Amino acid sequence: MLPKFLPNLKDNKSNLRLGLILFGIVIVTAGLLRFSEWLFPVSDPILLPEEESMIRLTDPNDISKYVDWSGQLPKKMFGGELQVIGIYPQGTAAFSKNTVAIVFIKNGYRFVEVNYQPEKKLETERIFYGSLPTQEITLTDSIKGLLVNVLEKSYCKKPSEDTIGMCQITKVLMFENNDSLVMISADGKHASDGELIEMARSIINP
Repeated sequence: MLPKFLPNLKDNKSNLRLGLILFGIVIVTAGLLRFSEWLFPVSDPILLPEEESMIRLTDPNDISKYVDWSGQLPKKMFGGELQVIGIYPQGTAAFSKNTVAIVFIKNGYRFVEVNYQPEKKLETERIFYGSLPTQEITLTDSIKGLLVNVLEKSYCKKPSEDTIGMCQITKVLMFENNDSLVMISADGKHASDGELIEMARSIINP
């Protein structure tokens, strides 16, 4: 009977050896990743599209020095704090010329991104977002917005000591105000529909 068990013993030893090799590979890989992070630390997360012509600001009072801007920052931010402002004087594939993009953070994560895009129209953007689920929102008696569900689930990168956490954009609330299309984009699940709506109303009625 003993010889019948010998192949199993041999297989068990092989499996153990393979398991130890895989464990060693995991340990070495983790060590290399930690070493690469030490060699090449990431200090500034890319919160906005980087363009050569982009003007980076932190004080909203400086926006009017670079563009003719009549927009208002949201008065209601539900704990969000301004992190960075980007002005795009030449525009990009996604932004119209002289777009002002502002990122707010909360609890270590990007909270919302608010874009003010001159001369863009809501109906044009409605066509662009195509068949994605949308809902018309009444912001005031004269202004209606469009809430677009971009993603149901989003991938997130957790914050660290040196970087701000980020998730994929899940929802966008857009509306026209002061000759610009205003777009408030929610980072992951960090902002509720109600918060986006109240932020929009606080831009329209500062």
